[in-house]
Amino acid sequence: MMDRFTVVICVLLVSCICRTLGQTCEGNCGKKLDLCSCHSTCTSLGNCCTDYREYCVEILPYSGSILGGTDFIVLNATFNNSSEIVCRFHDNIKTEGYVDETSRGHCISPLLYETGWVPLSISSDNGTTFNITGAWLSVHTGKLDAKFKAILVNSTKWQYYGTTDVRGNLEMTWNTSLVRAERVNIELWGYRETGEPYTDSWLGEWAYLYSLAKDQPNSGSFSFLPKPAENGFSSWELGSLRISPSIYPDGMWNVQAAWTEDHALAWHLEEKFRQNSTVWALDKCVAWDQLENELPNFLSEIIDCPCTLAQARADTGRFHTDYGCDIEKGSVCTYHPGCVHCVRAIQASPMYAAGQQCCYDSTGAQVLTADSIGGSTPDRAHDWGSPPFKKPPRIPGQSHWVYDVLSFYYCCLWSDNCHFYFKHRPSSDCRQYKSPRSAVVFGDPHFITFDGVSYSFNGFGEYTLVTSSAKGLTIQGRTEPVNGTVKATQLTSVAMQETPSDIIEVRLVSGHNGLEVLQNQKTLSFSEQSWMDLHGVYVFSPTSSNVTVMFSSGAGVEVRLREGTMTTTVLLPEEFIDTTMGLLGKMNGDPKDDLALTNGELVQNLTNPEEVFSFGAGWAISNQSALFTYDSEYLFDTFLYAPRHDASFLPVFSIPENPNDPLANQTFEICSGPGSQFCRYDILVGRSPRMGNASKISYQSHISLEEDLKPVISCGWFSPPSNGKKEGTTYLQGAKVNLFCNEGFTLTGPSLRICQWDGVWSGGDTNCVVPNNIPGIVAGSVIGAAALILMITTIVLLSRKQKQKRDVNWEPFPNWTQPSRIFTQDFGLPPFLDPSDIDWIDWSKKRLASFSWPGYAQNPLLPPFSGQHPAALNPKAPQQLTSGVTEIRTGQDSWKINLDVNHFSPGEITITTKEGYLQISGDGVLSIEAPAPGTSVSNPANEIVIPVQIKHTQDEEGDARKKTTTSSSCLLGGACNCLAMPFSLDHACVRDEAVHRDTRPELRPTSHKSRSLDCKICEHIATIKSASLIQEHEQDFELREQMSGYKRTRRQHQKQLIALENRLKAEMDEHRLRLQKELETHANNTYIELERLAKRHAAQTDKEIKSVAAEERRIQQQIVAQQKKELANFLENQKKEYRFCKDKIKEEMSEDPCTPKDEKYERLSRHKETIQRSQAEEECLLLDQQRLVYERSCRALKRRSLVRKHEFEQEQLREELNKKGTQKDMEHALMIRQDESTQDMERRQLQMLQKLRTELMRLQHQTELENQEEYNGRRQRELHRKHTLEQRQQPRNLKMLEMQIKRQFQDTCKVQNKQYKALRNHQLEVSPKGDHKSILKSLKEEQTRKLAILAEQYEQSINEMMASHAMRLDAEQEAECQALKQQLKQEMELLDAYQRKTKSQMETQHEREQQKLEQKVSIRRAHLEQKIEEELVALQKERTERIKHLFERQDRENNTFDTESRCLGFGSLGSLDFPKEDSRVCSEVEWLL
Repeated sequence: MMDRFTVVICVLLVSCICRTLGQTCEGNCGKKLDLCSCHSTCTSLGNCCTDYREYCVEILPYSGSILGGTDFIVLNATFNNSSEIVCRFHDNIKTEGYVDETSRGHCISPLLYETGWVPLSISSDNGTTFNITGAWLSVHTGKLDAKFKAILVNSTKWQYYGTTDVRGNLEMTWNTSLVRAERVNIELWGYRETGEPYTDSWLGEWAYLYSLAKDQPNSGSFSFLPKPAENGFSSWELGSLRISPSIYPDGMWNVQAAWTEDHALAWHLEEKFRQNSTVWALDKCVAWDQLENELPNFLSEIIDCPCTLAQARADTGRFHTDYGCDIEKGSVCTYHPGCVHCVRAIQASPMYAAGQQCCYDSTGAQVLTADSIGGSTPDRAHDWGSPPFKKPPRIPGQSHWVYDVLSFYYCCLWSDNCHFYFKHRPSSDCRQYKSPRSAVVFGDPHFITFDGVSYSFNGFGEYTLVTSSAKGLTIQGRTEPVNGTVKATQLTSVAMQETPSDIIEVRLVSGHNGLEVLQNQKTLSFSEQSWMDLHGVYVFSPTSSNVTVMFSSGAGVEVRLREGTMTTTVLLPEEFIDTTMGLLGKMNGDPKDDLALTNGELVQNLTNPEEVFSFGAGWAISNQSALFTYDSEYLFDTFLYAPRHDASFLPVFSIPENPNDPLANQTFEICSGPGSQFCRYDILVGRSPRMGNASKISYQSHISLEEDLKPVISCGWFSPPSNGKKEGTTYLQGAKVNLFCNEGFTLTGPSLRICQWDGVWSGGDTNCVVPNNIPGIVAGSVIGAAALILMITTIVLLSRKQKQKRDVNWEPFPNWTQPSRIFTQDFGLPPFLDPSDIDWIDWSKKRLASFSWPGYAQNPLLPPFSGQHPAALNPKAPQQLTSGVTEIRTGQDSWKINLDVNHFSPGEITITTKEGYLQISGDGVLSIEAPAPGTSVSNPANEIVIPVQIKHTQDEEGDARKKTTTSSSCLLGGACNCLAMPFSLDHACVRDEAVHRDTRPELRPTSHKSRSLDCKICEHIATIKSASLIQEHEQDFELREQMSGYKRTRRQHQKQLIALENRLKAEMDEHRLRLQKELETHANNTYIELERLAKRHAAQTDKEIKSVAAEERRIQQQIVAQQKKELANFLENQKKEYRFCKDKIKEEMSEDPCTPKDEKYERLSRHKETIQRSQAEEECLLLDQQRLVYERSCRALKRRSLVRKHEFEQEQLREELNKKGTQKDMEHALMIRQDESTQDMERRQLQMLQKLRTELMRLQHQTELENQEEYNGRRQRELHRKHTLEQRQQPRNLKMLEMQIKRQFQDTCKVQNKQYKALRNHQLEVSPKGDHKSILKSLKEEQTRKLAILAEQYEQSINEMMASHAMRLDAEQEAECQALKQQLKQEMELLDAYQRKTKSQMETQHEREQQKLEQKVSIRRAHLEQKIEEELVALQKERTERIKHLFERQDRENNTFDTESRCLGFGSLGSLDFPKEDSRVCSEVEWLL
């Protein structure tokens, strides 16, 4: 206490003296002065010089881009407005600073060619004196946070600009706070390397090229349309854009600016590149290939890649994540397609500063360039550079771009010539890779050495964890008590150095909620950067609980914070074998010599905690070798000014077994499996379940790390055979590679090669050779000819069958108007089905039954099918459809055509003329005659006369032919066959009025009578058409086609639904099968693990029994040996006592000369017998005592063995039950996860099904609306055509009526003329001759008057008739239009209502399905939870019963043993007395008891 008080007084006294004497930190930063300190630790110690913060400054931000331009503030130092600030970096690079309005100094970081901490000195007098010191962290552009640099929007477009189809504007953005200016310039800077490689003339150069824009507003974004660079600047292929204030001249160095990342300047290359980028890039690639041939080969000195992704991520001392392909950031691997993660070797190669890159696919296998363009590639220049930086190829980033990345653009990205690139950058396989060894310190603390020895050491002090004098590596650890009441310690700080690197210390911060990193006793901040390049060492700290330290030798130290405790893992490469010592042991593969003292003496008994404790105490460090920072009074008092090992602190060596301990249950729950002893110690001794859980996690993490670092056998890559290929890109032990040959080649050798345990591929060489083709040609020719004959035969047979077979997709009224079929007997009729068309018979009957024939046919049209043609069923039955005559006859004077048209109704006969052609429609047999050319036919002038004869031919009953000739006008009829020909003769039309009967097919006579119509005309026949029938057919065909399309759509929709349902059902079946397989696999694994655990327990039990028996024998032998020694000593003492007594008696007797000699002899004999009897009794007593001690010790050993057996049984039962519980929890978690995945799939499938239904319903409704609208339009067009036809026909009808009225008028006139003549004759006869003139005049006037009246009546009749007909026609047409509109409107409303109803029904169905699914899911989940609860209850019941039975059995065994012991007279075995001479044996027995 007095020492501590003295230190405090000294510190205060020194501070007062410093202030008095005026010692300063100007020029002394980092030093400890006599009276005060300018060291970084002075702040916490409180002994800083008064001007420490004025001259030893901190800056903000403390880091920035290697390209410079960062404006940072000088903290704590004060300046005035007249100060002229100059900032100097590395004593040779100066930048101009300034003082802001708050009197704070600012500096601008320069363009540097190195990364890491750069010394900084500041002058306030324009460079006269640089008395302010600090440090600046220069950062690689790829590792710099995006907020500190300008961003290229769509950077791929920037670097591919000018290649095929890559054009348009380019855009960039930046944080406006990076450039304090209202107006900025956008400048392009280029980088290149000049001089001869690997000589002193080899230099890197950044240079200003030109400005893209000047005096632009500082808006944070800029876009432009690139064009080829001028003035030769296009030769610069690598560069970066800089945004700087426009107040500075173009290209001014080291001004405040924001830089983009360096990139390929494809967008400003010459026009030749844009015209043909492939050819341009190929020329560059070939030139690079030639250059590489001249440069030295660096591949032999770079490290091999790890074989697996797990190894690469575990070897943190030598490999680190490549920021361009990081699995934790989404695996965006632009330059490595097909990979998910890449790592880079941390250290560059020693001579050529080359780098290694290793990439891996999703399976964890290494990807090689020989198999993929995205494979691992070595680098001539390490991307992160290497000390001492500043010159190629060690310049960070840019050298790598020049020699490794631009060439990749030339050969692979801008052209397809990767073989050039991969010739010089082949992937390194892993056959020479050696995994590092790992050791760990965790928990209270517990140690696992490099060779796998585990132990606990709870010393209080500072100790050497690892030391290697050959490599200069030292790692030290500090342990402190967990708290003031617990006799256990924990690791609180780790300090390390690899001479001559910086000293790195990682320690717990106050509160144990984070880690603090110190470099040479100065705290490092990772608030801006997670990676720091230091002197001889790299530090990576992404979070405050995770620190990784990497040394130049490849050694790595991982420090993790878990639950307030530190876990330190040390990884050493194979170069450290046989060079290490310390608490983490010797790394040589032999666990027997791991625990060695500083003098080389080995620990004999690893199970003796005191001996292990003594071993650990022996590795306490000295003041001279200490690497720790002592920046507090506590550290001064506890470690610096005190022994490095506190001998007064004695920890608890064994785990207390107290069933009533409140932490016993938590211990039982948390601690199980391998390493549980560490967890149990930390909970029961350290009194912290959090620490115990952290120890458990740390132990499991170490085991996982060891598993990842296990050596892997690799057979190496091998090439596929020439003219062949291979399948398989994994080359590790057990991998299989299949080999194939290209078409036209034959494989010789094995087609499958397997990587064997010895690293050699199975089988021999495989080749692809050209086979002997003569037998193949002959065989191929024969097979080809046979195949050709078979194909021709098949085509002929199919063609014949197709001709015989009718179209199965037949519908009534197909397109039958082919001229080639004019003379077929069934011309104009729909085809009959073949006997093979069985499936369509019923459909045809229904279709024809509901269809209106344009003629009539014998019923049934399709007789019952019996495998024969319908015509063959009753050959004698009258077949009306085949009874007509279709022929052509040619005579000397005329020609005649007979065409069977009996399928027309009698009312459909119509003959009319149109546009110079004659159209004839009729029924029966239509006969057309015409005179031969050159003959003459009478032609009454100006009169069209068509002679028509209706011929009723005699039928089978012998009915007489009846001929009737009538003259009539021909009117346009219904649909029929038409004969059209040019004419120029007068025609007369005679029509049989008797044929105008009911035309309905069902009322027509069924007797087989044929009717013929002969028309004699004098011209040539052109063709035969049926205008009205074709029109009706086309209309009906459109309707049928529309309905057929609708039905096809519905069928297609149904098929889609069925297909989706089937697919979803198959997917669900597969999902359920997979889940069932997962459960079965888990159950099998559980069974296997439990079986394995049972076997291991049995083996451990046997081993424990043997160990206990051996231990008992050893202790018994030691007891027997000691008892023998005691007995020998006792006998020897007895002999000495006997001789002493004998001599004494003799002396007494010699002094008494008066006593007779015989009496003396008798007296001597009695004394001798007395002494012998006494000695014999004592010897017997000793032997009895020894026997009792031996028996009691043996009994105590058995009691201890029984206790150990019970503890062992409890531990095994605990492990078994925990294993079962863990497996059951995993099973339950799997079942819940499966249920959730099933729910997701069911919901997704239902959603897909309902979505498809909705879409199909929408399409169906859309089709229905379109069809209805088309139907409405067609109906309206038909009505319009009908009305138009009526309008056209009306004048003709009115003309006929007018002619009729005219004839009546003429007849009336004739009658009046006759009456007039008769009256005139009568008047002349009865009147005098002189009155004849007046009579004739009066009669003439009367006749004229009556004729005028008659004419007036005639005109009035005609006008009234025309007016009435026109009004009636308009009214009828208007009524028809209104009726049609009303009908179409009703139909549209019905359709809309139908669609709403179907949509509502579908939505209701969807809701019902959703509810049903949710109910199903909830019920299934409830059943699952109930099942889980029941299983947990059963498991807990089993657990309780087994523990209870075990404790009861063990209590019975203990009671039985104690009862037997009491019966044997031993009583309590709690304490025993052992001989004092052999303390070691006593201590062992006491420990056992």
